[in-house]
Amino acid sequence: LVVRASFAIPSLPLGFGSISNVALDLGLDVQIDSRSLDFIVGIGSPMKPFHWIASPLSGTGSLQVGTQSGKPGVKFQAGLGAGLEINLAIAKGAASVVLALVGEIVGSKVTLGVMLTGQAEVDVLEGLASASLTLTAMLAICPETEDPIEEIEYIDLIGAVVVGIHISVCWVVDIDFDGTWEFSQRLDAPVTYSDVM
Repeated sequence: LVVRASFAIPSLPLGFGSISNVALDLGLDVQIDSRSLDFIVGIGSPMKPFHWIASPLSGTGSLQVGTQSGKPGVKFQAGLGAGLEINLAIAKGAASVVLALVGEIVGSKVTLGVMLTGQAEVDVLEGLASASLTLTAMLAICPETEDPIEEIEYIDLIGAVVVGIHISVCWVVDIDFDGTWEFSQRLDAPVTYSDVM
């Protein structure tokens, strides 16, 4: 049994800018055959963090806590960058570039990385025509070890690029494109516990 719910607020004013995609994310995963119960509670998510702009600054963030495969876990994202928001009589738009620190800790497994995100959007006459573009590149490392006290056996290098395009005209033409490209490489640990002892 998998139950997932998200309660979102589309946009809130924030001084000279706004904060968008603020969502309370709740989830429950029950597996009777393996007798496991996992849950998740968070503000935003790694794939859809909340985003704020207060010209000339911008940022992203998310925090999720819960359990995964019976182990306690936390996922987080915190970013800061430059952004600009313009609101005219007939059109409004925003653009930003944000560099964020991302991470995931599940039991003794730790993944840390950096993410660069560029976003741009424009809206004409309250939705008569709108377009948005999101480009994200992420690079992370995940040291692998059976026991955090013992030596690190190897390091996983993980990378991903995500592209999202949305175009809408007169509520009739609606074009959505989402693409994801990922790669991973396993590297031997450069220094082991036994090397320094």
